[in-house]
Amino acid sequence: MNLQNMAPNAKRSLFISAGAAVCACAVYFMMVEPAHDTIKKLAQRYDETTTRHNQMTIAMTNGRTQDARLKAGKDKLERYENELIVPVLESYPMAAKSKMDKIAIEAGLADMEYNSLPERKLPVPKTLPTQLYARCPISLTCNGSYQAAVSFVRRVEKEFPFVTLGGITITGGQSPERQHVTMVLEWPVKGAVTTPDQKGAVKK
Repeated sequence: MNLQNMAPNAKRSLFISAGAAVCACAVYFMMVEPAHDTIKKLAQRYDETTTRHNQMTIAMTNGRTQDARLKAGKDKLERYENELIVPVLESYPMAAKSKMDKIAIEAGLADMEYNSLPERKLPVPKTLPTQLYARCPISLTCNGSYQAAVSFVRRVEKEFPFVTLGGITITGGQSPERQHVTMVLEWPVKGAVTTPDQKGAVKK
């Protein structure tokens, strides 16, 4: 293309178009492309921040779940500890009597007598705890009706959920309202305290 032979208006249009093209290139390389890079970096940072936020949310949720489980376990242990029977005058039957007589009388039973039976040890876990626990069976003999005996057992289950009924026998008495009742109630008690020796064995 010979510029000398071009008309002045054509030359002017060509120079204007060329200048515009140069300006457009300059704007693109100086502003648009860096802006694209900045947007990409911001998008990457956003993704990283979102990922970290999601990870933190999951960790917090897991932490709250773990805290709830620990609290539930602690509450259950506290309830169990509160229901441990402690000897009165070195006697478990005396301790049972102090807890059971009022319930038995309200249920309609009479002439309550308490006697201890051989303690039943609980299975020991692989990781031996410092404090072991056991079950202490207490034999209760009394007089009353079948309905009174059932009412007593239900009251005990409600009042002492960790106490279990080991057995119950009702034999005929003087009248349906005065039958001979024998039952065994197993109470949670503290067992031996263990102390690991230097070899890892356990002393009781």
